[in-house]
Amino acid sequence: MSRNLTVQLSIAGLLVALLLAVIINIVQFNNIEDVVIDTRQKVERLGEVQGEIKQKLETGVVAASPGAVANNGGQAPAAEAGNLLEPDPTPLTAPDAKMGGSLNLTTRSDYKGFNQLVENSTDVQQVYTIFIGGYLARRHITDPDKWGPDLALSIVPKNDNKTYHVKLRKGVKWHRPAVDYANPRYKWLDEEHEVVADDFLFAMEMIMNEKVEGAAPARSYLKDFDRIEIINDHEFKVHWKKRVYSSLATTMALYPFPRWLYGADEDGKPYPKEIVGQKLNNHWYNDRGIGMGPYRFVESKPGEYLKLTRSDNYYGGRAAIKDVTFKIVRDANAQYLMFKKGEIDMMTMSATLYRKEILEADENSPFKTGKFSYDILPRLAYRYLGWNARDALFKDKRVRTAMTHAFNRKKIIKEVFMDLGKVITGNFYIDTPWYDKSINPYEFDLEKAAALLDEAGWTDSDKDGVRDRKLDGKKVNFEFTLLIYNNFPEIKSAADIFKEDLIKIGVKVNVLPVDWPTMQKKMEGKEFQAYTGGWGLGWESDPNQLWHSTQADAPKGSNFVSFKNKEADGIIEKAHVAFEFDERKKLFNRFHQIVHEEQPYTFFMSPDSVIVYQSTLKNVTYQKPRPQVLYQLMYKDQ
Repeated sequence: MSRNLTVQLSIAGLLVALLLAVIINIVQFNNIEDVVIDTRQKVERLGEVQGEIKQKLETGVVAASPGAVANNGGQAPAAEAGNLLEPDPTPLTAPDAKMGGSLNLTTRSDYKGFNQLVENSTDVQQVYTIFIGGYLARRHITDPDKWGPDLALSIVPKNDNKTYHVKLRKGVKWHRPAVDYANPRYKWLDEEHEVVADDFLFAMEMIMNEKVEGAAPARSYLKDFDRIEIINDHEFKVHWKKRVYSSLATTMALYPFPRWLYGADEDGKPYPKEIVGQKLNNHWYNDRGIGMGPYRFVESKPGEYLKLTRSDNYYGGRAAIKDVTFKIVRDANAQYLMFKKGEIDMMTMSATLYRKEILEADENSPFKTGKFSYDILPRLAYRYLGWNARDALFKDKRVRTAMTHAFNRKKIIKEVFMDLGKVITGNFYIDTPWYDKSINPYEFDLEKAAALLDEAGWTDSDKDGVRDRKLDGKKVNFEFTLLIYNNFPEIKSAADIFKEDLIKIGVKVNVLPVDWPTMQKKMEGKEFQAYTGGWGLGWESDPNQLWHSTQADAPKGSNFVSFKNKEADGIIEKAHVAFEFDERKKLFNRFHQIVHEEQPYTFFMSPDSVIVYQSTLKNVTYQKPRPQVLYQLMYKDQ
């Protein structure tokens, strides 16, 4: 019997069963509305089962049933000596999950594009990491020091961790590109493509290509990467030039990038090898996304939304929720109004709303009646004020230290951020061994700040209330512009407090709110004097991207403040090849001391987030590493 006939007979049988179920329902229910709802649910489930049967018969792979899928990609890792991968016991879909429904989320920033190689924003990376993308391996949810299989079933270190032998899962398909297939121009895209070793090779070729501007931050971690050696479509080796600490985590986090799509123009004609990197920066498909993960890209409308839908053929088993929509809402209060109306299922609540809606709310608050739920989530991140060391005002560390003494961190955290955070002194996460807790924060002290400015030569020579000094023979007032993100009212309040305190010691600040694309452009181009920023931290710290002097001059590099310190560079380089815990701790603690002494940033706080959600949302799960909210594990109790 042919497979197509088998599929047709199986579906016909299911339709008969469905018809019988409907008849029984009509007998059992007096309310016709109940019949319609129950039937509609069965029809939806029929489509899901049809997909499972078709997948099983056409590919020979048993589609995983809801509740039975651990977060290991639906298959056990290969039983191979030295394999670093082991199953994650946390299931992708809860055993009692209800299938279907939609998840409505929100973001304040518009998406500049969805090519993950050239777009580095947190929002875009989250879309890939959680929803549409895949990696060789993923950290376990409850134990992030362990790795579970994702696109790879086996990763075996060789040659003293200078080589990693990778065996890919077979049968993984790229999602269908989001194009208009009624247009004959896209006929060349109307076929299936398997994820193969060449996709990983192409990704690394593009990351290492200097013409791919947005890949500069990723390249900063790959200076010791050597090459990818393809053995066959499902097997390759990752070679490193030398034994380095970061090689393991970096190899695990490798992801594929389809040459057949991004290596061609809109008509399917391959780009010449010499120009493919340049073409990638403004590729015709950059306004859409593609992956092989639990959800696939549907469409995005600038300023309005991003829509995803569940991939029923996902190799890790079907997620419970069918559709996901990110609504672009720039104002935090507008977001919350939509949340209260049920138009948004989950969001991060601002500190101002947290005070009003939770801390100061009476017993009738929906957060106390059970309609809404919330969690306080410590974030693997920090906030800071960045000082441009290229600017004449902030070249002197005494001036930067004065700014820190004038920034009333404790008051701002308590009164503006409602105690949702802790004062910090350095660049490592506060609850890791790398963070040196023996370093005391500079206290708020305007007298000390004024003394440091005097010492640095900034005095009020003309008695007009603003400090000044001669630079290159010209009198310059101590007046600067502080860039802030315009959709963050708490940061605006913090900046206003800072402004009021600084004028007391003769320093004038102009607070300039800008949108995120403008702010990002100015940061990358070093076109600022000072700015308020935030940085998400990885589970394992590597200061290179932000702090090595080579990154201060790299195009679109992340060392925005142009921090350059020879001892710090040496520590970064030593830590790169240091595997022993005690040695790494000693190196990173010293690095922490250096940034505290130099004050390239005024480190502000390690923040907490208030996550609020409709109580119909179940299996709400967080992990320690970013992204911390695991939306794909949730389901709706409808």
